[in-house]
Amino acid sequence: MPILVRAGHLPPEVLDAEPPPTEPTTEDQALTVLGVTDPDDRAAVRAMITALTAKNRREGTN
Repeated sequence: MPILVRAGHLPPEVLDAEPPPTEPTTEDQALTVLGVTDPDDRAAVRAMITALTAKNRREGTN
């Protein structure tokens, strides 16, 4: 399950509402689409994602 849904920031229904991209999205593209443009804010979002994914790996969850 995508991390923003797991964290409670997006409802699970959003997964069915949007078709998957035809090509992979880069971190920078994703942050821009989300409206995160300030370099400090981008760094904070990346740090949060790193922390959450590390926690998931430690706990053995997806």
